[in-house]
Amino acid sequence: RDKRFKIKKQICKTGIYGAQNIGFKFCNYDEWILFWGSDDWVFDNESFDKLFLKIKTLSERNCNCDLAICRAVYYDIKLNKKGRVSSFLDNKESSVINGIKFRQHLISGCSPPHQGTVFGPKSIQKLNKYNHNLKLSADLDYFLKLSRDKLLKVAVIDIDLLYMGSDGVSSKNTIKRLKEVINAYFGEFKYLFWLPLFLRYIRKIRSLIKSKI
Repeated sequence: RDKRFKIKKQICKTGIYGAQNIGFKFCNYDEWILFWGSDDWVFDNESFDKLFLKIKTLSERNCNCDLAICRAVYYDIKLNKKGRVSSFLDNKESSVINGIKFRQHLISGCSPPHQGTVFGPKSIQKLNKYNHNLKLSADLDYFLKLSRDKLLKVAVIDIDLLYMGSDGVSSKNTIKRLKEVINAYFGEFKYLFWLPLFLRYIRKIRSLIKSKI
């Protein structure tokens, strides 16, 4: 009934990333895109207002960004309990980094929470397709490929944008996810893939320990 919503039927069975490719395909040239799963929901009623006020402020400073990366908070629905915070960088202030810095952070094991990442018009023009053959880690593969652009501008926004369910499909397919993460890193860094892989899981372990303290 709400005319702001449009439904596109997914004809090919290419999974969630195939569905998100449809989102890329049908967006207008000036639109920002945010991809959510069925177990993600907005943090509060003012989250989008805060986010786009930040983006507008950056734009007024001639920092027209390709990506805006916010924080996401895991939530255990069964226990009705917050979990660890998923963020790209640990800093507590909004900042803008270029493609070189973005790639360096990816190499150091950082990975944007894709549910908290808003894709700007310029990033969609540069790369508008996920590898839907990857069922659990196509988002990492996308960010790695996008980071090849040294002129990329990424805004790291100091906002908790959404909750995301902690019992999603990726948490139930650890081995498959690990294999896909290895393939994504190997595709970019060849036999140096072990470095970002090792640093990635060191970060995850630290994050899990921190969330339990």
